[in-house]
Amino acid sequence: RHTRFKLDWSSDVCSSDLSGFQTSEQAEDTLGCPTLAFLPKVTRDQVDPATGDLGIVAHIVAKPFSRFAEGVRTIRTGVLLSNLDQPPRVLMCVSTVPGEGKSTLAGSLAASGAQAGKKVLLIDGDLRNPSTSNRFNLGKRPGLVELLSGTASVSETFVAPGNMPFTILPAGHHTTNPTDVVASQKMAQMLRSLSQEFDLIIIDCPPRSEEHTSELQSHL
Repeated sequence: RHTRFKLDWSSDVCSSDLSGFQTSEQAEDTLGCPTLAFLPKVTRDQVDPATGDLGIVAHIVAKPFSRFAEGVRTIRTGVLLSNLDQPPRVLMCVSTVPGEGKSTLAGSLAASGAQAGKKVLLIDGDLRNPSTSNRFNLGKRPGLVELLSGTASVSETFVAPGNMPFTILPAGHHTTNPTDVVASQKMAQMLRSLSQEFDLIIIDCPPRSEEHTSELQSHL
């Protein structure tokens, strides 16, 4: 069973004019799912320019008591409390279309979970547009594709960035059949195995407009 939540996203990673939903209540009534939190806008002067593409994720690490970090904690706590008997250990971050900020949210949730003392793994599951891998300069490393195909081991694919408190499994090299990769039984087995090793697994998924998002969801 899957539980879906709506997030009101108002940071500068999504700079387009918000001309759709104006209130959380409007979003909940229309979409039929609860709103977890409203993330405040992070202005450019609040982000250390030296962090480059890590921007807002680095902001969470450097300023864990900021309003934005508090909003991310509210999201993480709300999801974990959605099932007290069996708190979810694997979370998917999905957007409607590219460019809405799902990769930034995935990295922020990973940082927030690690700050809470959790052992966190961030997986780049967007094999066509691996934003998380590129953001952490891991685009040329072996990753999920190689791990599932058996051409690379865990030690060769898992990365613990020195400036981040969590582990990353990058997407790996380009594949012409991303749907087959994420729909495989090896993917399901890997997630079951890793959920015993990590307290929390965050998957940066493709937008809903891409077919292999639903294949990933079937494994949760």
